[in-house]
Amino acid sequence: MDFQASFLSCGVESAPNKEKYLEKLSHMPKQTRDMFEHGERIYADFETAKENIKSRPAYDSEDYVIFKGLENLEDSEIPDSVIFTVNPIELTALVQINTSFRLKDAYLLTPQASGCQAIGCFTFRESESDNPKPVLSPIDFAARSKMKHFIPNDYLLVSMPWKLFLKLEEISKKSVLQTGMFKKFI
Repeated sequence: MDFQASFLSCGVESAPNKEKYLEKLSHMPKQTRDMFEHGERIYADFETAKENIKSRPAYDSEDYVIFKGLENLEDSEIPDSVIFTVNPIELTALVQINTSFRLKDAYLLTPQASGCQAIGCFTFRESESDNPKPVLSPIDFAARSKMKHFIPNDYLLVSMPWKLFLKLEEISKKSVLQTGMFKKFI
């Protein structure tokens, strides 16, 4: 955990045991070592990083997670979650539909986490909630830099548990998507 907290904050500068941290880096390829040396700087300091790591949801399994388009689901398959790749207009529509039935609190989660943790662990945690929320990602530059050839910089991901997707799909039938105002944007 100390190694990860150091990496997610300021690298060597924030490592409580700088020698031990540098020893681990010495076995990495140069490009990776440089990134770990300076840290991702997702968190301002080691302590904040460590506390955030402790509070992240964790789902350990020997099973694989398979990504596939909804149109490729077999009749017997029920997905755990749905992930949308959205531009600003699509994000606006999803947020508006998602907030149209809620009364209070946060309507969209933006966890300070890697892209894979957001679409995985944080979305899976939401599936356990009676009032699940969608998760916006990736909001870390490391994930964005690795994904930019698949997902351009002007797009984000919105992931949600299957039960929330079904609810939003039903609500969308009488939503802003059915208005002339929205149709001007498509």
